[in-house]
Amino acid sequence: MRKLLRWIAVAAVVFLSLSTALGETHRSHPSYGRALAELRYARAHVSLHAPGVPPDENELEAIQEIDKAMQDVKDASEDDGKSLNEHPLIEASWGRIERLQRALALLDEAHDNIELRQQDSFLKGLKANSANRHVANAKEAIERAMHASRQSSRTHQ
Repeated sequence: MRKLLRWIAVAAVVFLSLSTALGETHRSHPSYGRALAELRYARAHVSLHAPGVPPDENELEAIQEIDKAMQDVKDASEDDGKSLNEHPLIEASWGRIERLQRALALLDEAHDNIELRQQDSFLKGLKANSANRHVANAKEAIERAMHASRQSSRTHQ
């Protein structure tokens, strides 16, 4: 009986050590951190508007989808604790189309980082899939916003 209890205790310690190590590896993976940074930066590009120019409905949808993707990434990893305003500066001379194009590129990078992390681990795969669905939805909304902006600028010429 003593041997059995000792064996169970050793197994429990090994199990807890392994699960803690796997959890730490998962939470601290740099791909998710990079994905969050790219999502924040993409969101900033979509959110920035010239004075008196409100965001269109597609941009608002893209922001909502980016927010959902960020939440999924945070749920699948350890939140880095940074605010939405912690991102590199946005080029002041860029117009709406340039900012939206940069946001698309950042969303592609975020998608790749989420995929990289998902391939590297069996943990939290469903959240990663959901995050990438939101990234894809945000990209579609941004593309619609770019199309609408181009159409609007053609009619005003």
